[in-house]
Amino acid sequence: MNIKKLSVILFVFIFFDNAAFAANKQLGLGAVIGAPTGLSLNYLFAEAKSIHSVLAFDFDGRDEISFASHLTWWQKKTESRISPLNWFYGLGGKVVILDQGDHKARDEDFELGPSATVGVSYDFEKAPLEIFLKTNLTLNIIERTDAEMDLMIGLHVYF
Repeated sequence: MNIKKLSVILFVFIFFDNAAFAANKQLGLGAVIGAPTGLSLNYLFAEAKSIHSVLAFDFDGRDEISFASHLTWWQKKTESRISPLNWFYGLGGKVVILDQGDHKARDEDFELGPSATVGVSYDFEKAPLEIFLKTNLTLNIIERTDAEMDLMIGLHVYF
């Protein structure tokens, strides 16, 4: 058996085994692109509640690393709903660490504040995948007071 056939068989075995295991869909790992871009985690700990976190880098010229986490409530699709999309909303917080050497007329190197999120997602029925579009609104209260909005699209693979 050549390596190509073995790779295909292994991929199919892992994918379908993971799809059956992911029926519980408790832990989703993936990535987001947009502002910011980075890694994403969604941990469903109840029927319609999760912790959705993003560790990201922002490429808007500020050289920053951010971490946002939200307690999220889900409105899952049901048979009575026509739309195949789920929607969610949540509250949490965001912390941003800025590279001190890249500040242009700014003294702060740390931002912290409460944050709200809202978004939509689509769950693939035959695969342990979810795509989503979300926005976060954060009110920075430490180092300086201002508001900022993030918009990102992402993908989770559930385990």
